[in-house]
Amino acid sequence: MTWEILTNKVTNRFCSKCSIQQDQREFLTLHKGSMTISKYKTTFTEKSQFATDYCLTEEKLIRHYVEGLPFEYLAVVRLKTTLVEAMDEARKMENDIAILDRTTTRSEEKRKWEGSSESSKKKDHLDKKGDKPKYYKKCHSSHRGPCNSSTVSCRRCCKMGHRHEDCKSTELMCYNCRYMGHISAQCPNPKVQMDAGGNKDEVPKAKARAFNMIPNEA
Repeated sequence: MTWEILTNKVTNRFCSKCSIQQDQREFLTLHKGSMTISKYKTTFTEKSQFATDYCLTEEKLIRHYVEGLPFEYLAVVRLKTTLVEAMDEARKMENDIAILDRTTTRSEEKRKWEGSSESSKKKDHLDKKGDKPKYYKKCHSSHRGPCNSSTVSCRRCCKMGHRHEDCKSTELMCYNCRYMGHISAQCPNPKVQMDAGGNKDEVPKAKARAFNMIPNEA
């Protein structure tokens, strides 16, 4: 007795005609869907036993199996010449796709984290950049934040933390241009003078005059 004959006898003995027809319809419309490859293989094998009326050859079984797979499986699995090879290749493809998905997910999460971190840095930079120094009469200097000992600016050495009268720097300072390293007598910059408000103004340069003379005046 062949396997096919035994299968038919068992089927006819224990399965109703309606049940067999239902299994046949399910086999003809079978797709992997959300099933794993292992579950799809088991279901395909079980349902195919009830489709003997369709005289399915190895080639037809392979084609029907492949047609039930997602698009990304088709190009590789359809090249196999036996159903066993096609099922094994589908399992390998499933593993490869799972690895690729995990790698892609980690890369996307990394990009999101880096993008969020970069945006935060840019925001902090813009906030700091937008916080312009203000001039305070209390300490007679420009700085950010409230006045205290650390925000006081020395007009002599331009360093923070002390006033010009308390400056301990021994370096020469020019009172004309306010730069260190030379005195006002050696200053290469234009001379400035104090206005009524105590601010320095550049001394205006004398304008050249032109005279027209006639012979009699000469």
